[in-house]
Amino acid sequence: MSKSAHSSKVCKLVLGLRDEYLEQGAASAREINEGQCEDFACELVTLLQANGFGTAEDIGVSEFLQFDPNDDNNYGYPFDRDNLEKRFPGFTPPGDLSLDDLDHLSFNRSFSPGTHVWVLHEGKHYDAEAPEGVESFMELPFFQRCVRHWIEEGRPERPVRQTSTFSP
Repeated sequence: MSKSAHSSKVCKLVLGLRDEYLEQGAASAREINEGQCEDFACELVTLLQANGFGTAEDIGVSEFLQFDPNDDNNYGYPFDRDNLEKRFPGFTPPGDLSLDDLDHLSFNRSFSPGTHVWVLHEGKHYDAEAPEGVESFMELPFFQRCVRHWIEEGRPERPVRQTSTFSP
């Protein structure tokens, strides 16, 4: 199967699953991403594998954040640059943002383990709003909104939370 045909079939699976969620009462793809994203991602991984599309995995923002084991809230911590580079070699933040900017974004938008979950399949990132897949998770509409709101607020820099095991 050509790469184009494969992408088209994956897109149809994502759209089909999204339609099911809409029929079950979700108001929009955005609403799915802002409350049911983990369920959606898990179901999509199962669908991809059941339909012979090979490996796929659900990924959450928690995989890229540092956490303090002594903090019950665990929100707003800086990005784990080593893990980010390990998972996505050559990762660069969107636009003119730096990794330090992403740390401020994380604090400002209260990124935490449940912030967003999506699917990684053959190098592309999928969720209810990105059925065609995108090259970087930061291109997902969910994260684009987070960045846009942070920029509209004047790119506020807040003290980046430090974990008990992290030192810049």
